[in-house]
Order: sequence, then structure tokens, then C-alpha cells
Amino acid sequence: MSLRAKLWLAQVPILAALVLLSVLHGWRVSSIGGAAQQILHENYRSVLAAQRIDQAIERMDGAVRLRLAGRRDPVESPLDANRQRFEAELQIAESNITEPGEREAAAMLHQHWNAYVRSIEDLAASSGGDVARALYFAQAEPNFRKVKAAAYDILAMNQDAMV
Repeated sequence: MSLRAKLWLAQVPILAALVLLSVLHGWRVSSIGGAAQQILHENYRSVLAAQRIDQAIERMDGAVRLRLAGRRDPVESPLDANRQRFEAELQIAESNITEPGEREAAAMLHQHWNAYVRSIEDLAASSGGDVARALYFAQAEPNFRKVKAAAYDILAMNQDAMV
């Protein structure tokens, strides 16, 4: 065997090791990128749900305030439509738990939501006028603020995880 052939044979293990390390490195980088993509995807779903929850509760409270002012909507009630939207997004938020503490935050949001619903039902059952306004400011409005704060907690938690 010539010297040239011996030198090539000596370098084959080095080349094989280099190829193997390149393949392993590529696979590892790809798996890390996939994990990061998964984290972003899951947290983005929770961020969207929290934003939509906030929008729905804002619209509901706006509808409640309009009713307190004496305005009635002739077609579909924004209160009912946004209540359905809220509940759909709440289900998404509760089923897409991705961060530590998010389950507790979602449970708190649900608890405040139930209190808000009870307060607007009490409001609807009231005789109206000053009684309704007093009920709104004593019950519905504080519960509205608690719902918004709980939705913000979920939003902030997931946005922080994405960053």
C-alpha cells in the first residue's frame, strides 16, 4: 500500500467523526427550534384567548351600562353574544394550560366570571332605575374589574413566557 493510500485511510475516521457530529448538531438544533416553536404556539393561543376574553367582557359591560341608561337593542343582544364569546374563550384558556400558576389564574378568572354573571343577572331581575344603578356599582362593576384583572394575569403570564 502506498503512502498516499495510508494517509487517506488515516483521515477516514476523522472525516466520519466530522460527518457524524455535523448530523447530530443539525438534529439537535432542529429539535431545539421545534421546542421553541411549540412554546410560542401554545402560549400564543392563551394570549389570544385572554385578549378576546378582555374584549368580550368590555363589550358586555358596555351593554350593561347602555341598558342602565335605558337603551334596549332591537336585534341580538350584545350582552348575550359576548357572553357566548367569553365562555368559548374561557374554555380555551382553561384547556390550554402551559405555564406554572396558569391553572390557578384560570380558576380565579372563572370564579370572578361566575360572580360577574350572577351580578348582571341580579341587575336584570331588579326593578331598574336607581336600584339597578346601585346594584351595578356595588356588585357588577367590581366583579367586572376582577374579571379584567384575572384575564390580564393570564395574558401577562403567557406573554412573559413567549419572550
